[in-house]
Parts: sequence; C-alpha cells; structure tokens
Amino acid sequence: MFRLQVRNYRVLLTVLVLLITQAFGRASGQSQEPAGLKFEVVPTVFYAEVSGGLKQLLNLVVENAGPEVQGDLKVKLGAAEQTFRLGRLAPGKGAYPIYLPDVKVPVTVKLTLKAGAATVEKDFTLYPQRKWTVYLFHHSHTDIGYTELQNRVGANHLDYLDSVIDYCRQTDGYPDDAKFRWNIEVSWALQNYRLTRSESKVRELIDLIRAGRVELSGLELQLSDCFAHEEIIRSVYLANEMGRTFDFKVRAAMNNDVTGFSWALPQIFKRAGIRYFASGINEDRSRAPLRRPCAFFWESPDGSRILHWNGEHYLFANYGLSLHEGLEKSVPKIGDYLAALEKRGDYPYDAIAFNISAWVTDNCPPGRELSDRVREWNNRWAYPKLRLATMSEFFESFEKKYASVLPVHKLGWPDYWTDGVASTAYETGLNRLAHDDLISAEKISAVVGAVDPGFRYPGTDIREAYDLSMLFDEHTWGAWNSISDPLSELARGQWTLKSSYAYRAREAARTLLKRGVEGLAKKVTADPEPTLVVFNPLSWTRTEAVRIILPAKLQESAGKFRLIDKRTGAEAPFQLTAKDTLLFQARDIPALGYAVFSVVSGEAPTPAEGKTVVNGNIMENAYYRITIDPVTGGISSLVDKETGLELADRNGPYPLNTYVYETPEGGRKAVNNMEQRANFIRATPSSAQCAPGMRGLVATSLIVKSAPKMCASLEQEVILYEGVKRVDLVNRLNKQETYEAEAVYFAFPFSVRGGAFRFEIADADMAPESEQLPGTTRDWQTVQNWVEIAGLKASVVWSPIEAPLIQFGDINTGKWLKTLDLANTSLYSYAMNNYWTTNFKAAQGGKIDLRYALTSRAGGPDRTASSRFGWEVHTPLVAAWVPARNEGPIEKPEGSFFSVDAPNVIIQAVKRAEDGTGIVIRLREISGKPANAKITSPLFLTDTVTLALTDIVENELSSSSVPKDAVVVPMKPFEIQTIKIR
Repeated sequence: MFRLQVRNYRVLLTVLVLLITQAFGRASGQSQEPAGLKFEVVPTVFYAEVSGGLKQLLNLVVENAGPEVQGDLKVKLGAAEQTFRLGRLAPGKGAYPIYLPDVKVPVTVKLTLKAGAATVEKDFTLYPQRKWTVYLFHHSHTDIGYTELQNRVGANHLDYLDSVIDYCRQTDGYPDDAKFRWNIEVSWALQNYRLTRSESKVRELIDLIRAGRVELSGLELQLSDCFAHEEIIRSVYLANEMGRTFDFKVRAAMNNDVTGFSWALPQIFKRAGIRYFASGINEDRSRAPLRRPCAFFWESPDGSRILHWNGEHYLFANYGLSLHEGLEKSVPKIGDYLAALEKRGDYPYDAIAFNISAWVTDNCPPGRELSDRVREWNNRWAYPKLRLATMSEFFESFEKKYASVLPVHKLGWPDYWTDGVASTAYETGLNRLAHDDLISAEKISAVVGAVDPGFRYPGTDIREAYDLSMLFDEHTWGAWNSISDPLSELARGQWTLKSSYAYRAREAARTLLKRGVEGLAKKVTADPEPTLVVFNPLSWTRTEAVRIILPAKLQESAGKFRLIDKRTGAEAPFQLTAKDTLLFQARDIPALGYAVFSVVSGEAPTPAEGKTVVNGNIMENAYYRITIDPVTGGISSLVDKETGLELADRNGPYPLNTYVYETPEGGRKAVNNMEQRANFIRATPSSAQCAPGMRGLVATSLIVKSAPKMCASLEQEVILYEGVKRVDLVNRLNKQETYEAEAVYFAFPFSVRGGAFRFEIADADMAPESEQLPGTTRDWQTVQNWVEIAGLKASVVWSPIEAPLIQFGDINTGKWLKTLDLANTSLYSYAMNNYWTTNFKAAQGGKIDLRYALTSRAGGPDRTASSRFGWEVHTPLVAAWVPARNEGPIEKPEGSFFSVDAPNVIIQAVKRAEDGTGIVIRLREISGKPANAKITSPLFLTDTVTLALTDIVENELSSSSVPKDAVVVPMKPFEIQTIKIR
C-alpha cells in the first residue's frame, strides 16, 4: 500500500518539495558526498498513516550530475532500518518522498544513498513536528449592495440558508471533520430568513444552530467606525434576541473586510455574552494590525477582554491556498504556507483558522463540495488535519490550550476604510444627526410612557430606525463599479437604495423626537397664554440656545411679546432669526428634565441686542475676540479673553476654518499607492467678504462669503452666544460636482502649548498614536462627538457635527503613515473626497452644511468637561408648544425625570425594556475614575423599587429590592452598566 501511495502522489509531492524546501531549509547533519551526487532531506508539515503507524513526510532532494542510475536510500533510525527504492535517478535535481516514524524527541537518523557505484552517507537530526489542525470557517461575506442591488443580495442569502440546511443533511454521514458547517456572518441574514421562510424551515435551521452545525455571529451587520454610541450596542441586540427566543447561545462574532473597530467593542461583546471575535481584514488601502495570523486578548479601556483571531483575508483560503480546489493545488500551497509560518518564529501554535467560501467572490453561495475536499484531504493526510468548523469550536479549543501564553493588547483599533464615507458627505451627515436624535427620542418616549401609561411607546419604530441607520453605516457604501462606471444601472441603483437608509433614518429619528416632545407637552398643565416646554435629553443641568417655530398668531406679533421663565418669573432673552423662528436662551434646564416658559403680550423692556460687537472682520463677546482673514475667510485670530491666550496658530499653514481644496498629481492611483507618498495641489479662497449676520440678545454672527475652487459659493457663519462660552461655525457649500479625484478639508491649526489630543469614539475615547494598535490608521480617524486638545495652561474642545473624519498634525492623505508625529496641535476636518477605486461614490455636489463648534478652558485634560461639551453640541435642547389651557399630570414649572449624582457618569440611554417590564437605563463612566452612581427619579413611584443589573442586551443578571432613594450602581473606570428599574 505504501509504495502504491507513493507512486500515485509522486508528481504531486515532487512539486511540493520544490516549493517548501526553502521554507524549511536543510535538515541538520553531516555528510560525505562524492563529486556528482548530493542530497539533502527536507522535513514537511505533512503526516500520514502508513503501514499502521503515523509517519512524517520528508523529501529527499537529490542532485545527480551524472547519467541516470538506479537509486536506493537506506535509513537507520535507532535499531530499525528501512530501505526506500527510489527508482531511476534522472540527471539534475529530483525530489523523492520518504516517510519516517513520528518522534517525540530529537533523534539522529543515518541515511545512506546508493546511486549506481556512488554511495553518500549523511547523519541528520529528526525533530518532532507540529501536528497542525486547520479550521475552516465556511461563510459568505455579506456585502450588501456590492455585487448586486441590496434587495437581490438579501434574497440570495435567503436561498443560501436553504442550501445550508440541505448540505448539512447531505453530509450527516460524512466523517465529523468533513460534515458541512456554516457560519452566518451577520444576524441580518438570519432575521430576514426568520421573517420570510416557513416556521418549519426556520426550525430546521435553528436546530442546526443548536446542534453546532451552524453558528450565528453576534453582529447584526458588518461594522464601520461610523457606528455611534447606542448604534453599536444595538448591533448585538438582534442576535441575542434570536438566541433567547430559540434557546441557543451567541458566543462569537465575525467581522470581515473592515479594517478597524471601536475600542469599546470588547466591553460590548463581553457584556453581551460574546467571548470570541474573528476578523479577516482586507488590506486594500490599509494594513492589518500586528502580524497576522495571530491571536490575542483584546482589552477595552474598562478591562473587558475577548479572545480575538486576527486572521488572513477572508478569502485567502480560496485565492491563497486553493482549499476549495483539488489536492494537486491545495497541498503545495498549504505546505508552503504552514512551513513559512513555523519559520517565522512568532507563531508557536499548532492550530490555525481561515475563512473560506465556495469560490473567490463576495456574497458567495455555500459550497457543498468543500465537505468533499475536506474528506479527500483527511483521507490522504493525518496532519495537517482540515476541519469545517464553527467559530466557537475553534476558539474554545485554542483558548483551552493557549490562553495562558497569549498576549494582551489594551489599545484602540481605528479603521482605515472610514475615509470613504467622505465621498457622501451630505448623507453621512444626515445619518449622524439621526444617531443623536434617536437617543433623545428614545429617552423622551420612555419618560412620557412612564408619566402616561396610555402613551404608545414607539419601540418598533425605534428599532426600525436603528436598523436603517445601521444599514447606512455598515461597510458597503457602493457597488463594485461605483468608481469605474458610476453612471451604470448598478451603481446608480445601489446608491439610490443605500442613501435611502440615511434619509429614512433621519426622518424617523426626527419624527420620533418631535412626537416625544409633543407628547411631553401634552402632559404639562398650562395657563391660557402660549406656553412651551423645553426638554433636556442629557443627564446634567445645562444652559443653551433653543429654536422653536412660532404659532401663527405669535408670528403676526413680529416679536412684540415677552418670554417668561415660569420657574422664576424672570424674562428669558430671545430674538427672531426669521419671521417664524424663535431663538431663546434656556438657562439651567434640569438633568433629563424640563422647564416651562410662557409668552405674554407687550414689548420686553430689555435691550434688543446683546453685548457681542461686530466691527468689519472682527467680532467680540465676553469670552472671545475673533478676527477673520480677508483673503481665505478663515479665523486668523481666536483669543480666549478669560485666559488671554491666542488659540489660533498664527504661524500655521492656514487660518482656522479655512476651506482647502485638494487634487492629487497622478489621480486616485497616486493617492492609493501605499509604497510612495502622493503629491497634491491645494487651493484656498483668494478673497473673502465679511458682513454682519444675525444680531440679538441670544446670538450674534458674522457672515464670510467667498467663491473658492470647485464651489459656486461658500458662506461661513461664525456665531457667538451671550452667556455661553461657545463658538459655532456653519460652513454652507454649494459644491460643484466632478469625477476627477479631489478632496475638501477645513483646517483647524490650533495653538495649545504642550497640547495633547484625545478624541471620542463609539462608547470610549482614545489618544491618537499612543493608544493605537500597530498597523492601524494614522492618516485619519473617525470622531463621534468631541476632540480635546489639552495643554499645560489651557485646553480646546472641538466638535464636528456632520463630518466625522479628522486628521491630526497635518493633512496626511497619501502618506500612509506607520507612526504619527504629533509635533503641533493642528487638526483637519476631512470633509469630502472621492479617492477610492471601488465601493464609494465617485462624485458629489450641491448644497451642504458642515457645522463645527468649539470651546476653551483654563487647565489641562478633563474628559468629563470635554465629553459634556461634545454631547451638548450633538444633543440640542428640544422644545414644543403646550396646548392652550392644557391639564396634565406635570404641574411644576421644572423637573428632572432622571439624574445621576456622579459627574463622571452619564445616562447614555433610557428606554422601555425589550420585554416590556420596566425602564432600562444605560450608564457610562467617562473620566477613568470609579464612582457609585446614585440615580434619582420622581418616576420611582413606590417606596421601594426592583433594581436589576442586566447585561448590555438586557438579560437580567441579578435583582434586589431597594429604597427608591437608594438606587446606586457601582461603576468601574470606563465601564458601561445597564440596569432595569421596575
């Protein structure tokens, strides 16, 4: 049998040895070789069952400088001897397979090669070799809209799951390693199946999940760094809900293609019961962190850990190893790969995992033939052993064996690919607004539902809005030909559907917020005069300007009325920004609470204008003196009058908020060449005109107009407020569309002595460079609500509303930095680009507003203060008119529905529990300090309440009855805690 096997596989093994000889190198030993005959022994990673025993494949490489002769090899291993008949040794180099017994310790082997009249002897050491197990995660990479329209991709994945059921049944009789197994990459696919297939088909699939033949990943969709605070948490709700409904555990998550993830993800996963996370990064325009493949414990700032598998590209097992094809292709490639991995020296494990598809494509159907390939392989080789596997079985085995030696990385993992979202600046901005409004809408809906049990809590509408927001933020932005053929039916159709998710999410969030605040207004008792209520969605008291549309009768009064704060009877300053729009200052609105104002007739005795002064290109209030550069229209000087410090870098390349238009020399190809820095041509406005804007008791502005390159017009409004230390910048572009490669930035070269950057990401914050995994993006980052530049004497906090991309220190596009030199305190809003060659939009134009806000303070780092400012910018106070002579349960002119006494803990979310039994409150510690967070609420109606600690997806972990004034939640640094009150 052994000789027959050798003959059958001789051609294959000859190819194999030539490929892996250099990977392994020569075996150690001594030899005496006559001229014209040489040989070496090359160990391989392969083992086979030969003559009833496990033996290692080695390859005898013979160099015969003479004529063809008969060759034999005598092997002496200890007392045992064996002779291998090699057959005719042709002139030149040839490879001949030999099998030697598996050894547990190094053993000296004596080899004697006889070729005609020549004899060569050699000793070499046979070392124990790894017994590799190769786990294969069969899946389909879910690229929604990349290969076909989104609806067709969804329909295809339904068919794929039908096939998964069939293939599992068809391979029930196969050896266990070869039985068909499947990993559902996103829970979106299973949810669609659940909603469209018969109950019996759904049950069949669920039974396979429970049996371990199919595994559901914990994420609803593929992520991007655009996912916001609550959005990324809700992305693990769906899988958990299905697990709870159908009685199976969700233990692992998979995310492929994408190049980075929020640093809070380990905490979110851990608190959702997900222990394991596998990624298959696509290094197109990016780098994978560290040196893959590798495994490590990834740790969030709070200390939560998950086991991460940093695998090869999600299709590498196909295009790199040909494991979906026959042995003649896959054996040499896997042998070469594993040999090289062993030689690398930093991978001491004997198990490895690869994602695999039926063939090399995204949205690929499942491949029944993979079971045949695995069976064929394992019939031939004992090791490396192939196994079609679920994620969890690989992780559990790997963790059990290697957990004690795995490294821990407590660093952030920002995503390269998010730069592409700037190709759709308008819609990206809309979805960011939806993120903010959804959190506020959910809070106020929960409040109104608690005040009025008859209120219809819009839980389904909120979930649908989150689904829409996620469908826009998930990683597939465009069709495969979106750049090469942007006017094609596929590219146009895909973007029509993709963009609709942002528009619909924005409309849903705005409508839910409007209905929520109007619902609150209907619970407020009001006098006959016009009355309005202001709601603060944040968990601390705050002062801010509020906008509201005037009723028709008040519009006719042309501002001849007085606005009274019902708490104090004092007049609230206001101004009209349009005939129908009231802008007023709402002071000290309680935490997650309200205040009531009324309108009375008569002209206010206070002056019609505030103390802010505008004089030409200079404006000044109690906090700032601002000077506009007449050439670029940017801010050439920004002086904090409280500290006396100049905050604009007067020696920087651009004034603050300068429009910078960029084109690359060599087009997209040059930008995307990671081996060579690109060169760019950059232009700024050449002339700007300043004019007064709005003016009043609440806010005053200066309007700067220019017509820079590729903008039909650019209007930049600088706004200062009375009594609020904040600068708002509103940039209104009328952008011309072009398919040529381009980018737009707004420059913010701040001057902060000794300044250090920190910026907020989803559910955490991080410092660029020092808190990043090696290999992650340094060129740009994605910010949620704020960037802090903390200096020795003063600090600046900057908040972008619509545009999430930022660059630190310089314009870094085209540099592909491996380290980030933070030699200054400049930052740049990376507002627009079309530099990708696929997946993103090729051109954009039209009217778009890009807004920014900033403040400054004395002193250094203060995460709490910076977080509060950023959240205030992104979470406006909202107001609604109370029906005339309304009678409701809310009679007091102010109140707080929920508050927390620890300033470093925010109430991030308030919602009705998914199971309908109580109110869920999500807390997050933001400063890195422990706290005992006491929550107070008038909605705790009984003397005692049930306080339940839950995981992040609302499964109860423990509960106790506590006095309503003793609801205290211990918080560790940077911890997210979810509780349920009932």
